[in-house]
Amino acid sequence: MCGLDGIGAVRTAVRGGRAVRAVNRRGRDVSRPASRGHRGLKPPRGVQMVAVGVKVGNMHCPYCQNPDTKVIDTRINEDGYSIRRRRECLKCGRRFTTMETTMLMVEKRSGNLEPFNRDKVISGVRKACQGRPINEDDLKTLGQKVEEDLRSRGLARIPSEEVGKAILKPLRELDEVAYLRFASVYQNFEGLEDFQQAIDDLRAAKNAAGNEDGEADA
Repeated sequence: MCGLDGIGAVRTAVRGGRAVRAVNRRGRDVSRPASRGHRGLKPPRGVQMVAVGVKVGNMHCPYCQNPDTKVIDTRINEDGYSIRRRRECLKCGRRFTTMETTMLMVEKRSGNLEPFNRDKVISGVRKACQGRPINEDDLKTLGQKVEEDLRSRGLARIPSEEVGKAILKPLRELDEVAYLRFASVYQNFEGLEDFQQAIDDLRAAKNAAGNEDGEADA
C-alpha cells in the first residue's frame, strides 16, 4: 500500500519496520513513482508511512516499470541491519540495487517521528569530545553501541529521551570529561552542585567496578 505526498515523494507502507528503496550504481534514488490511483490511501492500523521508496508485490524496474525482475545477488551490509539486493529487469535487461532495512523510529517531544540516525548521534557527541583524545573510530564505535542498545529492546518506536540515555553509558566508558560535558547539557545541570553530584556518581561507579575486579581476581 502506498500514497503520494504534496511534493511527489513516494511513501511506502512499512509493516514491522521494513521498507525498501531502489538506488542505481551511483547511489541515486531511482524508485518507481506511485501512480495517481494510490493518492490519498490510508495505511491500516499498525502500519507507518515512511518516505523511502516503494515495494508493492513484485519489485518494479525503475527504468521501464516492468514488474518482472529477478534477484541476482544478495549481501548483508556490515552493520547487520540492512540487505543489498542486486536485481535485473527481465524486460529491458538493466540492473539496479535495492536496500532493505529495518526502520527504528524516534518520537520527538513534539510527537513527530523520524528515523533513527546514527550519524546524528555521533555529531551530537562530537561537540562534547572537542579537545579530548578521541578519534573518529571511537565515535563510530560509540554510535554503533547506542544503536545496538536501542534495537536490542525490540521496539519499532522509541522516545528521543531514550536515545540520550543510551549515549551516557558508552560515553562515560570512553571519556569522563566528555561524559560530563554531554550530561551537563542533556540533564540540564544548573550549577556546581549538579556537576559535583555527577563526579561523585562517576567515582562511586569506578570504585564499584574496582571492587568487582578485585573479587574476581581473588
